[in-house]
Amino acid sequence: GDLGRKDIRHLPGDAGTTKSFTNAKDFLDGFGIPYELVSGNHDLEGLDEFQTDEENLQVWMSCFDKPTPHFCRQIGEKTLLLGLS
Repeated sequence: GDLGRKDIRHLPGDAGTTKSFTNAKDFLDGFGIPYELVSGNHDLEGLDEFQTDEENLQVWMSCFDKPTPHFCRQIGEKTLLLGLS
């Protein structure tokens, strides 16, 4: 989580903005490997862009092509990885 810059300047790229999500997606996609993520508390701080946390979270999920803000993945015979936003 916490994909945007930490200081709030009320500019595109601040934590919780669509730009912070697309910048993070571009960066993570650049590694060319699958990844999972969960939202951080600052990912719902799109102060000037969204009216509600729900709207903010929907944009986060849409940007990362996630149907839900959580995931469950078996990564080993006896290992289950849970991501809870």
